[in-house]
Amino acid sequence: MQYKLGIGDFIGVQVEGEANDAQGAFKPFSFVLVCKRLTADQLSQRHEKGEETFLQLFTEIATDWRNQALVLNEDGTPAAFSAEALAVLFSIPGMPLQVYTAYLQQVAVRQKNSLKPRA
Repeated sequence: MQYKLGIGDFIGVQVEGEANDAQGAFKPFSFVLVCKRLTADQLSQRHEKGEETFLQLFTEIATDWRNQALVLNEDGTPAAFSAEALAVLFSIPGMPLQVYTAYLQQVAVRQKNSLKPRA
């Protein structure tokens, strides 16, 4: 018998942070990077190899993005998702680690807030 995850094979990774602009002000950014959901074993195997860059990993597992406004076309409109546009996004210092950390935090299950009193 074959099984599949009821939560799906893809995850929308919410990436949030701030980036410094030309005036020296930090501007918030927020976008969703749609990625293939790796299993615990797949993540462990990739981590053990240790030879893969964050860009290589996300070039393989990322499939789309939503509300992304950091990578722009020449006319100033947000760029459509592509491997080349992802590479531009990852050229921002700190962004590869920001995305990877968000992915690890959000692909894993977490305990639901159980502070509500039981009836």
